[in-house]
Amino acid sequence: MDKLNKAEREGKAKMLLTSPGNKVYRHLVDGDVLLVNRQPTLHKPGIMAHKARVLQHVKEQTLRLNYANCNTYNADFDGDEMNCHFVQVIVYIALHKIYISQIL
Repeated sequence: MDKLNKAEREGKAKMLLTSPGNKVYRHLVDGDVLLVNRQPTLHKPGIMAHKARVLQHVKEQTLRLNYANCNTYNADFDGDEMNCHFVQVIVYIALHKIYISQIL
């Protein structure tokens, strides 16, 4: 994607947003549980759960991590790509919150 010009990148983004099968049930809000990993996930701590905090004043759509988590992901801030997964269905969100409360 870095070899594409701005117009080509915008075209690809529009294609991804309008392709059939992609559904957004709800947007990310504060307190949502996210599963974050960085490829390759070679050991158990390579995928971790984090609570989301949505920053309203920031225009970028990026993930921010505390520096303490970067060693586990082997992240070095040179353009690393990370995957972020979160549950959009209300029933499963409730199940995740119950499960997390039992662990803590």
